[in-house]
Amino acid sequence: MLLVCAGCAAERAHPKQDDPPPISADTLGDAFEDDATADFLEPQEREALHRVQTPHVAEAGDDPKPAPAPPQGRVARALDDVGKLGVALLSVGITVGAFIAPLFLL
Repeated sequence: MLLVCAGCAAERAHPKQDDPPPISADTLGDAFEDDATADFLEPQEREALHRVQTPHVAEAGDDPKPAPAPPQGRVARALDDVGKLGVALLSVGITVGAFIAPLFLL
């Protein structure tokens, strides 16, 4: 027991806070700066990496799909509103049901 307490109480030398760590993000730089690292990637991965690093060069096919047109006419807008209201009520009902369900288990 005495050895365990002595082992826990032993101090270890702590590194100085002023010294930078031997390996850090500042010293490593960009991993894909030279082409040697990119040689290990497959062609699809290289293209994806190039598109991520230069987003202004992205292809036109990468654009998100346009939003659907809003409903036209009085009946279509009313049905759209009823559908949105139904989804909202169902989501509230499911949440309330999840809170009340454990009470019925007793």
